[in-house]
Amino acid sequence: MGTFQLSDLFSPAFGLAAFGGLVLGLLLLKDLGNARLLLSIMLAFGTMTVVDDTVDTKHGVVTKTFLAPLVILRQPVLLGMGVVLALAAVAHVRRLVPNRVSGASYALIFVGCFIGLLHFVHVGMFDGAATIAIALITLGVPALVVPSLLEEYEDFLKIVRAIAFAGIIWNACVFIQFSVNPAALMLGASKRFMGVSGNPQHAACFLAIVGTCSLFLSMNESHHRYRLLWLAQAAVCAVFIGWAGSRTGALMYVIGASAVLYRRLGRAILFLPVIALLIGIAFTILQSMQINVATDRLVSTEDTRSAVWRNMYETGMSNPVLGAGARNAGGSENSFLLAFASYGVGGLMCALLLITVVSVILFRLVRIRSRFDAAAGRLVDLQIGLFGAFFAGSLFEGYLVARLSSTTVMFILFASMSSRLIAIAASEAADTGYVPDVPYDYGEVDEHRVAGSG
Repeated sequence: MGTFQLSDLFSPAFGLAAFGGLVLGLLLLKDLGNARLLLSIMLAFGTMTVVDDTVDTKHGVVTKTFLAPLVILRQPVLLGMGVVLALAAVAHVRRLVPNRVSGASYALIFVGCFIGLLHFVHVGMFDGAATIAIALITLGVPALVVPSLLEEYEDFLKIVRAIAFAGIIWNACVFIQFSVNPAALMLGASKRFMGVSGNPQHAACFLAIVGTCSLFLSMNESHHRYRLLWLAQAAVCAVFIGWAGSRTGALMYVIGASAVLYRRLGRAILFLPVIALLIGIAFTILQSMQINVATDRLVSTEDTRSAVWRNMYETGMSNPVLGAGARNAGGSENSFLLAFASYGVGGLMCALLLITVVSVILFRLVRIRSRFDAAAGRLVDLQIGLFGAFFAGSLFEGYLVARLSSTTVMFILFASMSSRLIAIAASEAADTGYVPDVPYDYGEVDEHRVAGSG
């Protein structure tokens, strides 16, 4: 993997990033609502990683993307984005509502800080302090800002759009790279798609969340003219997950899509031929370019996890108090085992605490769903699907305890929306106030059902 060095701070790429940060800072000073654009960039950029040029790995030769000079600065740039958002929050402090911060957000931030404390032992004082700072800035600041922006139905849609727009940014970079050098989009000789990430699994997990939000917007977007765009992106995400051959990503997408379609399956059937057609066209184009889309891996029964899980379990049992550190964990293909192997029983308890808090939130979401009208009710379904996809993926990937991950920032967005929906239901203010830009017929009998109406 490419490594960051202090000399990179004097590169043209860092100058470009600094200029972009200045522009975003000015936009945020004007309106804190522009934080959604910053969050989209953070999510897209946080999923980008870099490999060294023409490195011969176990997968064969892996080529870096055109974004490598910028992506090598990933950690300081993401931290800088968090600082910009923090400064904007200070400038708009009167708009912030601290008591809206989700309990799930607090739990995830706690996990990040606990990991930082253990890094003092396993890595060193500087790394430990940096890890805690990253958790407080990249997770803590969005956890404070996002729920303060959520008042009406359209505000929730804007956050969902921010996640989906991150996919547009990421996919745009993929298409640019395709025109420059398609080989950089694939993992060496295996030809598995990894896009502008450095790993097919990481790309697929990101695309599963983006695809779920895009599918939701394709049916619920208030600006109808954008619905086809979101539908196309939902299909593109499905194609890329198939190309990546990621069973984890496919599982996450199925869970998220099922939650989105659960109450609208009758009408959703009308979208399935369109989605199938778009996916079919995409696969035809790829195959015509002599690109092997190995979707057969999605239905493979090959066991690629149990040996790694056993290694992590044995590492954790050998180091139950403090763990062996992330570098010596023996793998990363399960968040809970990774927490145990890396940080001991304390790390495992932190991960279990997080899933316990989210389980309570999910239980409350299920209970309040009937209090909302149809539009807001579908938002509740979406949150259930996003949390379900997130934790399903955490069973096969270690992002739950990652130091810096766009997936954990996404978690903060889910948690913020979920807590606000619960708070709105508790205050019996379930009328969304949703006025679409054109007349919109949902065709559902509970369209105007609000809290307390039976």
